[in-house]
Amino acid sequence: MIAAAVRETFEESGYLLASHTDGTPVTNLASDEWRSDREELTDRRISLAELLHRRDLMLRSDWIRWWSTWITPDFEPRRYHTWFFAARCPVEQRVLGVSGESTHERWLTVDQALRSADSGEVRLLPPQYCTFLELREAEKTGDVFGAQQTPRTYCPGLASDREGTYLALPDELVELGLRAEREMYGATQG
Repeated sequence: MIAAAVRETFEESGYLLASHTDGTPVTNLASDEWRSDREELTDRRISLAELLHRRDLMLRSDWIRWWSTWITPDFEPRRYHTWFFAARCPVEQRVLGVSGESTHERWLTVDQALRSADSGEVRLLPPQYCTFLELREAEKTGDVFGAQQTPRTYCPGLASDREGTYLALPDELVELGLRAEREMYGATQG
């Protein structure tokens, strides 16, 4: 699971969660040779293990952490079982940029991502938004990579009240959202 997340991160963002086997950082991935390696990996012509061996690199599992699992609600015609990870970005890496699966690239803090979603500037699906809420809380305590957190599994459902039908999330996620709203905006948004 970790190796698949590292592969996906490299394929989609260009960042490789690896270092040289002697521990030195991998810094320049913005070359034609790395572009070729990335394309081979994306097209499944080589495996991540082959790429790491070819480049004398080791996967840095200490830079990535399984955060949560989200399962698409039963009412959806297409169901997904998706793992979310938190990763330490190797900031010294120069990369080629995002893959064709993305439309934009930029760095955002957790609060910037939430504010951008709240304003409609960035579209986040509920699992993404809720993961940012959890990461926001963990950042405040330094627990993103600290304590041994057992990854949670979420499978939202539908709920209804007088105002209509909505996606039902666990109470702790709703509370994180309300707390973030108070802290970021000072009061409840209208």
